[in-house]
Amino acid sequence: MGSFSISVLISRMAYGTDIRECGSGNAGTANVLRTFGWKPALAVFVVDVGKGGFCAFVVPMLQVTDLDFPLGTLEFAVGAAAVLGHCYPLFAGFRGGKGVATAAGVLLVTYPFVLALCSVVFLVVIIASRVVSVAAVVASLSAPAGLLVFRQWLDYEVSLPSLYIATGLSIFVVCTHRPNLVKLWNGSEKKVLG
Repeated sequence: MGSFSISVLISRMAYGTDIRECGSGNAGTANVLRTFGWKPALAVFVVDVGKGGFCAFVVPMLQVTDLDFPLGTLEFAVGAAAVLGHCYPLFAGFRGGKGVATAAGVLLVTYPFVLALCSVVFLVVIIASRVVSVAAVVASLSAPAGLLVFRQWLDYEVSLPSLYIATGLSIFVVCTHRPNLVKLWNGSEKKVLG
């Protein structure tokens, strides 16, 4: 699914540069925050969350197929396509963000209670580690774990296909953080707090 990169648009229009040539070279919220400050970072975050949420909410309502999907499956599949489009945007040279905010938008529409869990995990890990990538990876991995817990022990209706897609999406988001994990291993990953 093609996508545009709001961070590239903001950085070019407001700052005369391409965010992908600054800081970490990533088009995501964290790099925008470090490079340009909280206001443009907030705009990037809201649009990126909106991309995932919009696709997961609107596209399944278009009823382009007569097939019946288990609860949440089509929403999750369409949302996963939005995350891919965010990470590899057609109109930004296939160089986008890492998919965390867009995946959060998907969870906001499909399973908001799991998004709440992931948000708490993100906050706890970022306070403890002071590293955005570590918090993003751990929060991403907590999504399928949370879905499994809600399905198995709390009797929430979570379809197996949704669980599989969430697991694949989580692994994908972890893979987009490979450069950060290498820097973390080498001790060169930047901290954001303190």
